[in-house]
Amino acid sequence: MYGRLTLGVTWALTQLVVLVGGTWWYENRAASSSEPASATTAASRSAGGAW
Repeated sequence: MYGRLTLGVTWALTQLVVLVGGTWWYENRAASSSEPASATTAASRSAGGAW
């Protein structure tokens, strides 16, 4: 039981790190391009909701 709980917590933290890191990278990439930041943020929110 404890091993499964640890594995679950580790997996959840990994997913969170990937999500936050990916969002940070995407926002930085979008901000450095010619697109407006508000449009890219709205697009990333809708794409994230579709998952």
